[in-house]
This record gives sequence, structure tokens and C-alpha cells, in this order.
Amino acid sequence: MFRHLEELSRNAWPGSRVVEFDGWVLQFAGGYTRRANSVNLAGTSIIAVEDKVQVCEDAYRLEDQPTIFKIFPDPETEALDVYLEARGYRSEGHAYVMTQAIEPMELTDSCHVQVETELTDWWLDAAVQLNQISGTNRLHLANILRNINPTQAFASIRHENEPVAVGLGVLDNGWCGLYDIVTSERHRRLGHGKVLVQSMIEWARQQGAHHAYLQVMTQNHPAQQLYRSLGFEQEYEYWYRVSPPTISEV
Repeated sequence: MFRHLEELSRNAWPGSRVVEFDGWVLQFAGGYTRRANSVNLAGTSIIAVEDKVQVCEDAYRLEDQPTIFKIFPDPETEALDVYLEARGYRSEGHAYVMTQAIEPMELTDSCHVQVETELTDWWLDAAVQLNQISGTNRLHLANILRNINPTQAFASIRHENEPVAVGLGVLDNGWCGLYDIVTSERHRRLGHGKVLVQSMIEWARQQGAHHAYLQVMTQNHPAQQLYRSLGFEQEYEYWYRVSPPTISEV
């Protein structure tokens, strides 16, 4: 289950460039988000871990980026985590993966939610604005979104064409991943996030999805409470190991 959800996550948020290396997947996206700029374990390894880590460090050094590994519950990743910690890699970005089986639901305010299956300039601008993305990261975000192969849903709530809330859904093999759910600061605590998520899940159900999943930071307790109220349950925790400056800067 863990590796399957990790595969869905890679498909839903791919790097602009992806390199496969002895069961590991190296993703590059200009440094925007750890998820799209990290090493992910996907298959069985043959090469010794110390040699593989060195190759990864060399690859990310060429991109002037730190080397980042995504760690999740798995015998191989747990052994890698121990090795990286001893090498000086710091732990950060702890998050929970939460899932739910999709069931029909009654929607009260779904008419306020727009769901489009093509990326538009309006949605991209809204996501940039609400997530406070600046500089070249707008371009990196656009490249990530355009590299997604599975079916996408760009959901939004608008007020007089101004963004109130937006979210991305990615439908893949019966699963719908929910990403970048964000509400504007002045519209928070009014139930918009709940309506948006419910509408996205119902959209996914109508497309044939049987499960939904999402990722939420371990310290984001209000979001966790919201998702639990919608039927999501915690599956596992993941985190990232990030190289110390001496490794990426030498």
C-alpha cells in the first residue's frame, strides 16, 4: 500500500525532469517543492547504498540544489534513513498521508465550486496568489502541472472572479489525490475548504474513483481535523532527509 501511494504521488506531482537509477527515481523541478526535487525509492536496488547516494549528490550538485531523499515506512527506506542521518542529513517536512474510501455524499454548496479539467491562466494565477508563490517558482509550478499525465481537476471557489479557494485533484487508477488545497486568508474558517474538498471528491466519484488520498503537514492540526471530519484516516507518515551544506556546496 505504501509504495502504491508513493507511486500515485509521483505521478500526481512530477518533476520537470525524471531520472530512474537502480530502483530510485530522481526528480528535478528547479527547486520548487521538495516533492518534485527529491530522490524517491520505487523498486529493488542492487548497487551499494553509499555508491548510489554519492551519484545522487553529484546529480543534484550539478543543478545547484541540495540532495533530498523522501523517506516513508519501508525496510529499504528505513535503512537509508539511518545511513543518511549518520551522514549528516537533517530531517524535515514531516507529513501524514491520509486516505478514505469514496462514498456518495450530499453536497449543499457545490454550485459555488467550479471544476475544470484543463489548466487555465486564471487557476494558475489564483494558485500562485493564494500560495504566495514568487519569482521563477510560478514557471516551475506551471511546468509541474503541465507534466501531469493522469486526469486532472482544477477546482476553485470564486467571488466576483476573485479566488476564494483552489485545489488540484489528480485521478489515477481509481484513486484521486488532493493537492494544494488553499483558501484566501480573509475567507478562512467559513467552510470554503470543506465545500471545495467535498466537491472534488464527488467529482472523482463520478469519474469512477473509489478512494481519495491527500498529504498534510504533521503540525497542521486544523487541516487534519477538517480532513478527519470528512472521513479521511491516517495511513502513514513520511519525511525528507536533506543534505548538509557541506555536501551540496563543495
